[in-house]
Amino acid sequence: MTQHVLLDNVTHNELKVSPLYKAEFGDKVNTVLTFSTELAAMQTIYPLFFLQSKFIICTRVR
Repeated sequence: MTQHVLLDNVTHNELKVSPLYKAEFGDKVNTVLTFSTELAAMQTIYPLFFLQSKFIICTRVR
């Protein structure tokens, strides 16, 4: 299970950002799931495209 932690420069001093572009790093993915409340802010920066799908993706917010 993933354990999220806050980043800091002491604990994570050896953490580096890779300058490489590779499919295994997620660079081949050109779609992202967003919340409907984010659309207004996103449309000012990015072009938005909508795909019709026969699958319905639902998540429960607690």
